[in-house]
Amino acid sequence: MGYAVDQVVVDGVSVTPTLSYIFTNVRAIPTGLWGAPKETVVRVSVLDLQSREVMVLAQGKYSAGWYQVNWSGRTERSEAPAGIYFVRYQVPGRKMVERFALAR
Repeated sequence: MGYAVDQVVVDGVSVTPTLSYIFTNVRAIPTGLWGAPKETVVRVSVLDLQSREVMVLAQGKYSAGWYQVNWSGRTERSEAPAGIYFVRYQVPGRKMVERFALAR
């Protein structure tokens, strides 16, 4: 409990609160900030519309604090096609999912 996505920042400007955001001319997608009030195991990943994990952005034990994750727009093997994606933040006992669009 107590975990939250604090804000989504695009080019240094907060776009929070938002349920989705459309990115264009992508080099790296700033998928957001996440925080932990104490040391915890975290997994942050990008999912496609079929809920398949296309990229892991962060995984492991993190100390208390705020962290930012970015996605290059690539999967493990290739460039991801334009479309709707989700970033999933997982901590023990809790999952949070946010939707975003990738435009090429």
